[in-house]
Amino acid sequence: MSADDNLAEMLAFDPLAVAERVMGTSSKEDDSVAFFGLALSGMNSDRKEAALRARDDTLFVDDVDRYLRIVGEEGFEPLLADPFTGRYGPETFHVLWHPDGMLLKFDTFQTARVNSATVHYNVRPKNVDDVHWNLLSSSFPIDYRHDVPGSGLTRAGYHDAREALRFNLCRLREHWTLLNPWVEAPWGATRLLSYADRGGSEGECEATSAERLSRLPEAVRVAMGVTS
Repeated sequence: MSADDNLAEMLAFDPLAVAERVMGTSSKEDDSVAFFGLALSGMNSDRKEAALRARDDTLFVDDVDRYLRIVGEEGFEPLLADPFTGRYGPETFHVLWHPDGMLLKFDTFQTARVNSATVHYNVRPKNVDDVHWNLLSSSFPIDYRHDVPGSGLTRAGYHDAREALRFNLCRLREHWTLLNPWVEAPWGATRLLSYADRGGSEGECEATSAERLSRLPEAVRVAMGVTS
């Protein structure tokens, strides 16, 4: 097994499913299965982190400075770094853009750690006869027509961008072409909200997103299809 295959296996590892298969029963019926799954999860997490650090890739729990360095090396350009007050004090909401057509947004935890992170994109398969759907995390078709065979292959999607961002983007690029400008904005891409912002009313959320979108460079807004 190659190093890439080994990492992909670790990233896809489901400790509870393995524990249930090994012990032959459900965790709902036997608490020891859940404890075994927890132990497997811890071991896999340690192996994953070691593998990702060896690749200088992003971690599930990462330092903001380290994360910003890595995404900068991957070509993401910082656009916004807005301060906000979180559960534990001052935090920052970051928005970055990649010239290939990717929007990355994340907020911080206790200032120094990455809390949540998402990367949004539009893609088209390089080979329509060999489409690697497994490399997309969440996506929907943006060119689907019921009367056109083979349509629906252009996708608007997003990945959780915390863990293994280098690895995931490398695999995505291998089999999919990133699109700039976007055909259609992926779900949630234009909602530029920190976790604290999401506690407001819908009107407040829309106003916050609109204000942040207005501060993005015009070229980025055009690429995202934001016209107002």
